[in-house]
Amino acid sequence: MKKILVCAVLAFVVSACSGGQVGNDFAFQPTSEKALIVMGLDVRGGYGKPSLLFRMYDPETGQALKEQKFLSPSDRELSSGQILTSYFTGQSSRPRGKTYIVAELEPGNWFIGRINGNYSTGYISYKSVSILSRGTVTFDAEPGHVIYLGEYRLGGALGSSFSLIKVNEDFDAAEAELDKFTNISAKLERGEVVRRKFTCEHTEKLFGGEGDDCKRDKMVIDVESDTVTSEATSG
Repeated sequence: MKKILVCAVLAFVVSACSGGQVGNDFAFQPTSEKALIVMGLDVRGGYGKPSLLFRMYDPETGQALKEQKFLSPSDRELSSGQILTSYFTGQSSRPRGKTYIVAELEPGNWFIGRINGNYSTGYISYKSVSILSRGTVTFDAEPGHVIYLGEYRLGGALGSSFSLIKVNEDFDAAEAELDKFTNISAKLERGEVVRRKFTCEHTEKLFGGEGDDCKRDKMVIDVESDTVTSEATSG
């Protein structure tokens, strides 16, 4: 019974630590009804496993929609034991440096609304939430397409805001990452990524003070701006 319980917990943790990304056996083709994104991340700073909130918006009005997805750097190269340790300590066993997000999204227009990060030593815990309202990544996800969003440096020292800075693209490396998924037949293509601002009225904590998120009905993307993105900035 004890062995079964341990296995069940491990299975749950491995699933929870997948970061919202597709699995190694994931199948995708040009006739698929959803879209696939590939995003390179060079993870820096003190937080163990940052999480990016992707949110859909109306391209006509800029209004944020209900559809959203949290995505984190990949844990695919970790063993089950490393993932288990990472889950319970809040730290990441994955080496710092370049990794990829490969994830399925509903078709539509998307933006990255915020970045969360946690770190725990077992005695002291740190948490950071950065709202990227002053300028963030926006893109269009089309059904049956595998969209390359480019390469980004994700930084954040303990106690400070996160930064998401666009760096030189590496299309060949992104293709090599996609080639690891043998059941994906659609070809990688460059997506049009635009840097845009959005309005944010913070939620409220139960006992007063600002919450960590924006009120969705008050989040509006500035759809009039049209600048190729270089940096996502917290506001």
